[in-house]
Amino acid sequence: PLVYMAIAGTEEIRQEGSVVEPIAPLKAAGVLSGLSTFMFGMISQVVLVEIIDEMEDPSQMPKAYATMSAPLQWIAFMVAGIGGYYFIGSKAAGMIDQNIPFGIAFRVAAMCLAAHMLVSYFIKSVVFCRAVQAYIDPKSAKDTTGRRAWASWSGITFAVVVVAYIVANVVPFFNDAVDLIGASLAPLICCILPIAFFVRMRVDAPEKIHIAFHERAVLFVEIAMACVLMVFGTISTLMHIIEQWDTFGYPFECHCEGVWSTCACSADHIGMADECGALPLPLA
Repeated sequence: PLVYMAIAGTEEIRQEGSVVEPIAPLKAAGVLSGLSTFMFGMISQVVLVEIIDEMEDPSQMPKAYATMSAPLQWIAFMVAGIGGYYFIGSKAAGMIDQNIPFGIAFRVAAMCLAAHMLVSYFIKSVVFCRAVQAYIDPKSAKDTTGRRAWASWSGITFAVVVVAYIVANVVPFFNDAVDLIGASLAPLICCILPIAFFVRMRVDAPEKIHIAFHERAVLFVEIAMACVLMVFGTISTLMHIIEQWDTFGYPFECHCEGVWSTCACSADHIGMADECGALPLPLA
């Protein structure tokens, strides 16, 4: 999307009345929503333990994550966020690929997003399904070569796919679902539980682990921010979902907005104003 926006220029991408402000007025709901989305995107603790287990030298994990992985993620977020805001302006909404006109670039962006989600789903689902198999059928989880192991693995993975499909179609709002997960679960998984485990390890083996004063301060600030986001971010997102409930439609309903290049579905999509008029048309 950013490449297309750079080629097309702000004249084509930026909507009328959209402005770019170096420092925009901050609102509590906007800050909490942004932090929730960021937290959702940075959640990786669910697979870090598995990654550490596969490393030849697990002691290199802090270096690999703090100096390579995390900075790369931050740079990608910052480039997408700042670049998208520069081209789209204050009327930016939804995901960045939803802010380019229908066409080849839109399809390529959608394919890249689908590939990204498939890879992410594959990595995280393998960890989750292994944990489920170890709990339900521990014998098969240890001996993965037998027919019973493959049968239980196939059944568990198929069940997870079916549940994921049902949940994805029952929940008719994607962006708010991301914010809800990022506010309610991500702080607990990313911040609170890892720190709690670390503190417990410190209590069990105080002679092996030393926490400096500045490290204690950082841990305290992180816990405080996580609690604020988990409570107030969840409340803010739920209130927004309730306010917009009448616009979401029903579960398993055809949500073609921003997907089909028709006036009935996407009259307010960028690039459709000339074809459909300034005002969005109701769905047929």
